[in-house]
Amino acid sequence: MASQEMLIIVGHAWQCSDCRTKLLQSPEEIARQHFLSPEETELLKKLTADDFLSVKSLAEVIGSTSSEIYDIMNHPRCRLRHL
Repeated sequence: MASQEMLIIVGHAWQCSDCRTKLLQSPEEIARQHFLSPEETELLKKLTADDFLSVKSLAEVIGSTSSEIYDIMNHPRCRLRHL
């Protein structure tokens, strides 16, 4: 299960194309800014644009479930906080 912070990052990137681009270009910087663990940083580094074609594929890469990502997308920090 991914941490809440990790879910917020990928949930926001799912919804915001500018932040998705930033995440794909600089995953280590994003991880450092959000205090992710080394394991979570490695997962972010594995993300590709194709992983954002579906929530299911995104969830598989980060070791989460689709429902966890959909649930976090309603979190205020996910909707309002840019990376």
